[in-house]
Amino acid sequence: MVPPPEKATGHWTLRRNLYTSGFHQVRKMNEQLAELCGIIVGDGHLNRTISPNRNSISIFGHDQDDLDYFLEIQDLFEKELRKRPILKRRIGHKGNRYLELRACSRAVLEKFEKIGIPVGKKSGIVNMPEIIKKKQGWALSFLRGVADTDFSLVFKKRKTMAFWPRITADMKSKELIVDCCEVLANIGIKVAGPYRKDRFRNEKPYTTYQIDINGRKNFERWMELIGFRNEKHRKKIGREQDVTLFPESPLPDLNRGLRATKDNSPVVSR
Repeated sequence: MVPPPEKATGHWTLRRNLYTSGFHQVRKMNEQLAELCGIIVGDGHLNRTISPNRNSISIFGHDQDDLDYFLEIQDLFEKELRKRPILKRRIGHKGNRYLELRACSRAVLEKFEKIGIPVGKKSGIVNMPEIIKKKQGWALSFLRGVADTDFSLVFKKRKTMAFWPRITADMKSKELIVDCCEVLANIGIKVAGPYRKDRFRNEKPYTTYQIDINGRKNFERWMELIGFRNEKHRKKIGREQDVTLFPESPLPDLNRGLRATKDNSPVVSR
């Protein structure tokens, strides 16, 4: 059977999926879709199988720390892609517990692949898709998605104040790190690195690349233009809202860099 041509209607593209009934409505690129791309790049996976109905998009996270975040992403995914992913708790082969947010859809997988996210193993080759680089708002949303899933946030002790903010990224993909550095430089955030890190895991060598975003001014700029959606980062910032953190001024509003509206009553599919 020859598939019908795509039919564009305003901000939507309707595409027939030959292996399921009905139409899958997929939005064109916007800030929310760019953020979902960043989430998948940070801690997700696109899996293609012989059976088209088993093609899947998965996002992984911590069993406890990422639960609130995953509930929000579940709603965002459904809103943007008209496909509600299922949220499940999993147990790894070493007994560790983790969360998986999973949607099975050939059309959605092909959408992410067309944007530029690799299918299968991607950690060493992934980068920021070219289409997302075209607009700064898309690039910043993408970066927030990556940061929420794959960056760390700590507050270091300093002599002049109790805590000093540091945002760190440590990834296998040098291209992705370089892309992040370019986006941050364009908005006036200074980055230390990238540094090459030669490591071993299970007696096998591998290399990662690390960047650090240090200091109050960079942190305030990050919160103003990018921000965090993940509740674990936001709670950590909330705990440090003390006069000893930034004596001259309070922390920026946590929601300033967050463009998408949060749904306060998410529903979990288990």
